[in-house]
Amino acid sequence: MNKGEDDVRTTPVQTQVANATAVACGGEFTMWIAGENGALYSAGLPQYGQLGHGSDHEYNMKEGSVKLAYQPQPSPRAIAALSDKKIIRVACGHNHTICVDSVGKVYTWGFGGYGRLGHKVQKDEFAPKQVEVQGGDRNLCPPDCVVAAGSVTSWFTALMGQMYCFGKLKTNGDNTMYPIPFLDLQGWNLRSVACGATTFAACGEREAITWGQGGGNGELGYGASGPKSSANPKLVDSLSGKMVHRVRRVLSHTGPRSLAFNPDAPRRLSTPPLTPLNSTPTSLRMDNYPQLRRRTHVFSDRRGGRGGTPGVYAERARSEGEGAGAGRAL
Repeated sequence: MNKGEDDVRTTPVQTQVANATAVACGGEFTMWIAGENGALYSAGLPQYGQLGHGSDHEYNMKEGSVKLAYQPQPSPRAIAALSDKKIIRVACGHNHTICVDSVGKVYTWGFGGYGRLGHKVQKDEFAPKQVEVQGGDRNLCPPDCVVAAGSVTSWFTALMGQMYCFGKLKTNGDNTMYPIPFLDLQGWNLRSVACGATTFAACGEREAITWGQGGGNGELGYGASGPKSSANPKLVDSLSGKMVHRVRRVLSHTGPRSLAFNPDAPRRLSTPPLTPLNSTPTSLRMDNYPQLRRRTHVFSDRRGGRGGTPGVYAERARSEGEGAGAGRAL
């Protein structure tokens, strides 16, 4: 993006990252894995160090008074601290990042409130820092590991598919400051995990699982007569027996707690035509692909954030405010 250019886009545009193999988005920043060497690039807001370049680029906007701002990174830039690592997985919370390299080691950086970075202290990290996992080099993440990040939590699977997590795992109680096994999902062959502010979802084998503190709008998918919240992982009966390939947290205009499931096998979905990068993109509205619209189940929280603040900004404001008082994968 050129200096002074409006950063609002109403249609997809090609980024400056070539040969990207994976992408993850946080509250106001983006990560890309690109190239055969698995280089990790970032762009966006560096306020909490979530870009991983060693600084938050803070500066004073007004001479003679204190008005702090943060210089954004408008173009993708490779993270120098990971230049000798091949990154295979990355996920973003609202203002923190978690990734896994080809050796199987886990790194986190960004906003450290609630212990979401797993370093045993509530401290922001401006560059990637390795997470200490129980078992050390005997308990590394496999190549097909699952990585996820919520507003205030981080998740990954290690040896034998054991899920580990840290951060603010429940709305009340103590924070988890370092990785601990999440035994409620032990034994599941997990394909995907998604995290909201207070709701979580996973898929494994031919089932979908959700849990957390719902907002009373069916986010967990248990049905009109089902529970609104669940302290422990619970099967989504309406998706029982379906091949659920991915679960995703949806940051929508209606609220921050939506969870989306794609329960159908790929052979039942026709692939939308790809648009060459040097041509004008076609519309990506779901109306153009009724088979996708019909077979994608979405459970949405229609409320805005607290105080009437809509969607993503409300959740980011909450996490930042609470984090400050206590101390955002493919």
